[in-house]
Amino acid sequence: MHLTGASRLAQIQIVGHGWLAPAADLDVRMDLLSYLLWYVLPVLLFCTTGVYVSSLTCRLARRRHWRVSWHWGILGAVGSAVLAAAFVWVGLSLPPGDLGKYGMPSEVSWWVGIRAFCFAIVPALLTVWHYRRKFRHDGHVA
Repeated sequence: MHLTGASRLAQIQIVGHGWLAPAADLDVRMDLLSYLLWYVLPVLLFCTTGVYVSSLTCRLARRRHWRVSWHWGILGAVGSAVLAAAFVWVGLSLPPGDLGKYGMPSEVSWWVGIRAFCFAIVPALLTVWHYRRKFRHDGHVA
C-alpha cells in the first residue's frame, strides 16, 4: 500500500507517537544513518584521536623517564582539535562552491576544533589517569 504525503504524515503521527516513523520505513533508516554519520561518528573520532595522541605522549614520557603529568592529556585534546580543524579546513577548501550560512572554512574549522577539544578532553585525561595509575610505583622517573 503506497501512501500519499498527508496520509503518511497521519500514519507517522499515529503509529510513531507524534514524530517517530514506523521502523520498516526506509526514511527512518536513512535518518538514523545520517544521524550516526553526521553526529555520532565525529564525536567518536574526536574522542579516539584524543585518546591516541594522549597515549602517544604518555608513552613518550615513560620512554624518556619523565613523569606522566596531566598536561599530556590536555595536549592530547589539543592535538585532536588541531587534527579535526585541519581535516575540515582541507575538506572545505578543496571543492568549489558556497558554504551558505556557515561562513568561511576558517570559521567552520575553528568551530569544529573547539567542539573536538570539548569532546576529547575527558577521554584524554582518563588516558593520562590510566598511565599515572599504571606506573605510580615505578621509581625510575627523573
